[in-house]
Amino acid sequence: MSIAHRISGFFLCLSLPFFIALFHYSLKSQADFQRVYQFLSSIAGTITLFIFLWAIFHHLLAGIRYLLIDMGYGVERQIYQKTASQVIILAPLFALILCGLIHP
Repeated sequence: MSIAHRISGFFLCLSLPFFIALFHYSLKSQADFQRVYQFLSSIAGTITLFIFLWAIFHHLLAGIRYLLIDMGYGVERQIYQKTASQVIILAPLFALILCGLIHP
């Protein structure tokens, strides 16, 4: 879990400027917005968006988990393993929902 948390944080640092630039580009004109929309609607754009959203949710959920562990909650082995499994399952699930690939 710890290495995945670090990898997701590193990926977020690298990808955030790309998504900020994409957002800026989408606000320039209607034609530029359409280009950004077409990219995000493509397979490559959907995969890129999914990976970015997975990284956000994994980093957020794992960070909350580590915060609770630091406060003394969930340090027992059984709970520790259960919360790790929940992060691994929920992060991609939330990313799939926000990408519109599955409906809750």
